[in-house]
Amino acid sequence: MRGDARPHGSWPRQGHTRSTNHSPTMNIDDTIDRTIELKREIAALQAELDHCLDLLQAAVELGDLDPQFSHQDVAFSLSSGRASYTYPPAVVQLSQQLKAAQADAVASGAAEISRGTPYWTIRLPKP
Repeated sequence: MRGDARPHGSWPRQGHTRSTNHSPTMNIDDTIDRTIELKREIAALQAELDHCLDLLQAAVELGDLDPQFSHQDVAFSLSSGRASYTYPPAVVQLSQQLKAAQADAVASGAAEISRGTPYWTIRLPKP
């Protein structure tokens, strides 16, 4: 839909096909359906992976497993987690002033906008 000015809801067109890496004749509806399937599979795999990681974490906490090890040529390393900071009031005030100045620059057009790579957000219904 690059550069396409169709109103929302008019895509996909009936019978429209678009070339994909999966199949050169895959219908866009089939592509959307496959995307949903894959998203569901990824969610299920992520839930299973999270459970396994919780079990590994518990094993480390019990002393049954080292936080760094190798298994079947795969390296595992437990990271301590992302650091976060609580700042003193003077620093918080400066941060708020900076954020206000940034908002003013955006509103006035003085701030230059740049965009990253476009990406899709796909939300499955809650189970």
